[in-house]
Amino acid sequence: MIPTMRLPLRPVGVACMCLVLVLACLGPCAPVTVTADTPSRPQRAPSLRMASPPDWAAAKGAADHPKLAQPLALLRAHGASQPPAEGVTGLRLHNGRVQVRIACDAANLEAVERCVAEGGGEVTGTAAGGRIVQAWVPPAMLDALAAAESVDYVGLPADAVSFEPQVGTATTEALAAMGATTWHAAGHRGAGVAVGLIEAGYQGYASLIGSDLPAAISVRNFVDGEALTEVEGSTAAGTAFAEIVHDVAPEATLYLARVQTDVDLEEAVQWLMASGIDVIATSLVWLNVTPGDGSGYLADLVAMVREAGIVWVSSAGDLRLHHWGGSFSDPDGDGVHDFGPSANIGDYLGAIPAGVPLEVYLRWDDWTTVTTDFDLVLLRYNPSSQVWEVIGGSWGYQYGQAGQTPTEYAQVVTYGETTYYGFAILRWDAARAVHFEVFAGPYPLYEPVPARSLPNLPD
Repeated sequence: MIPTMRLPLRPVGVACMCLVLVLACLGPCAPVTVTADTPSRPQRAPSLRMASPPDWAAAKGAADHPKLAQPLALLRAHGASQPPAEGVTGLRLHNGRVQVRIACDAANLEAVERCVAEGGGEVTGTAAGGRIVQAWVPPAMLDALAAAESVDYVGLPADAVSFEPQVGTATTEALAAMGATTWHAAGHRGAGVAVGLIEAGYQGYASLIGSDLPAAISVRNFVDGEALTEVEGSTAAGTAFAEIVHDVAPEATLYLARVQTDVDLEEAVQWLMASGIDVIATSLVWLNVTPGDGSGYLADLVAMVREAGIVWVSSAGDLRLHHWGGSFSDPDGDGVHDFGPSANIGDYLGAIPAGVPLEVYLRWDDWTTVTTDFDLVLLRYNPSSQVWEVIGGSWGYQYGQAGQTPTEYAQVVTYGETTYYGFAILRWDAARAVHFEVFAGPYPLYEPVPARSLPNLPD
């Protein structure tokens, strides 16, 4: 669901209208480069069916700790000095601590902060009215933290998701097409308007100040462990966005905020609101943190901004080729979801070379009770044996425990000779059919489903 925007009757309205058009043009997908030797529809794997369902019971077993995410449960057994390399993704370690995202009741916030401090950890931020706590804790205290009555669940940070780079240039080719030049000629150039951008990085922005960017820019970094003014990050996507905004509204004041997690996002929003911003714009999205239907704490955050008279603009549509959606189907009763009559594997578009980090996000429609339990496995097609082999996965638990969500996430790095990769959904404990939403990258899917492909925040 995309919120209706009411534009205030002042110069910000011109900038907002231009920003909407910019964002509509900013995110077109170009995931496959077609050349003379690259067909538009690459060959598919000879088979999209596993020879037999994997023996998942031994790998998943009983929940070691019902309030601790799977990767953290594996980490605690190894310690920060020797983190497990296999089957554990999303861990962020620094100085003997791991970054965690703690879910709790807002009334228990002080108790959670006290528990973290007593265990040698540090709280670095909160969000959702105190229901989400971001902290760095020693792996040795994970058991005690998860066992605390004040804690609902201890999981991994919710990072912004980007499957494909967006590279900009100093020239905005769509200015004339969107009618911006006509507005400029009429004297509407964004004067008196403050625009705040929230992105993952602004590499190279400093060299453009006074030319492709305004002569004065306010910046703030909200990423843990980094200096407040270090907003470069590891991507130039934010710089390209800022250049386009400056071209569209050359006299507007720019604020640049760098974030990594959902907690950083809320902190950035609070800073921008306190700075008197008129427009907040972002191309960042999240996955698996809210139901995807326009509800949840990210939607509440946007509503708060709009109620303050600030226009919010989000990019949307970039993940349409990376999404599949459909209801659980298991006609043969083997516990593996069937994507089609002869396919229980969802596959990426074409063969993939070694060294590519693949990500798959899975969520389903059970956010109220969270009592249907499904798992996610990642697969590689072995050209020699001509069988699909399990190379990774995610087997979290969903049985109604507070803090649990109907989601799974897994990541692997491709290896060996160029071949096909895919994923499968396994039923662990589910009494009813559910509707799945799958997002996979950085390669698009062979048979994407654009419907319902809005990620969290733009929804």
